[in-house]
Amino acid sequence: MEWQVVLVLAELIGLFVLVAKPILKLNSTMVEFTTELKALSKRVDRVELSKHEAHERLWEHNDQQDERIADHETRIRVLEQNE
Repeated sequence: MEWQVVLVLAELIGLFVLVAKPILKLNSTMVEFTTELKALSKRVDRVELSKHEAHERLWEHNDQQDERIADHETRIRVLEQNE
């Protein structure tokens, strides 16, 4: 009878170890995943900021070109009127 108790306890400990090991591995994998996800999120934020700044520069350049084109058109119109 005492050996049966010892065997049951040994089986329970074995079952606990069998279940605990994958759970601990899963937990460490989830921690790594969370860390990588946070790093990826920061990189995406930086890319979005960089993209926004690049678009602002493009629109500023586009506005400058529009002003130059309008100025050229005005000059051409003045030259055509003087002929």
